Amino acid sequence: MKLNFSSLTNSIVAFFQRYHFLMFFVFIVGSLCVGVIMLYSTIQLSDEANGYTSQGADTSFDQTTIDRLRDLKQSTQETEKLPVSGRVSPF
Repeated sequence: MKLNFSSLTNSIVAFFQRYHFLMFFVFIVGSLCVGVIMLYSTIQLSDEANGYTSQGADTSFDQTTIDRLRDLKQSTQETEKLPVSGRVSPF
């Protein structure tokens, strides 16, 4: 059995000509997935390394904020109506 180098080359070229876009798409999506996973792991490791704890979960209101929230109107209450006289300019 003798292998013909030109037929082997032609079949490889035909394969790449037919599936070049699919291979490019798979390569790009795979690269993006690997990049996202690497960034995620880097972020997770950096938070653990320096002992940082987020203060975002601690919520507290001072008395001024509580008073302002109590002064808000309910959605069922009427609001003050503006008088409409003719056409209103948006500017």
